[in-house]
Amino acid sequence: MPPKYNWSCHRCNASNAAGTSQCSACGFPASVTGIEIVQIEASDKPSRSGPEVAPISEKVGEFLSGSAWLFFPEVLVAAGLLLATPIWAVRLLMDGHGAVALGLISISAAGFAVAWFAWQKQSKGLMYLAILVVLLGGWLGFSVTPAAK
Repeated sequence: MPPKYNWSCHRCNASNAAGTSQCSACGFPASVTGIEIVQIEASDKPSRSGPEVAPISEKVGEFLSGSAWLFFPEVLVAAGLLLATPIWAVRLLMDGHGAVALGLISISAAGFAVAWFAWQKQSKGLMYLAILVVLLGGWLGFSVTPAAK
């Protein structure tokens, strides 16, 4: 029994007039059960035999290709700063520079978070930003801390 109202097709979202029992665009029936809708949607999806997905090693290689090697020294410095941050922050706290220690940890954590997000999104621009944020945290720690006498 066709609906007595204008309706939208469950398959293609085409608008159909009241009194029609099939979609005018794709022929999908107006009155179907939920199970039938799920079965049709599953059969409409492309099969897994489509194009193969590249392994993660190829994605990493593509991400690091190009001009990424230009930032290799900065990456090493940023990684060193991230590894040294906890010890450095404790030392700053012991020397009475709590605000600098908190700033160092906060900026380094923000840089690490941006780097993690950039890695997930495979974004070189965000990765460069993360490196700069970590380097900024290191600069803060060096510039505000008074020199040893």
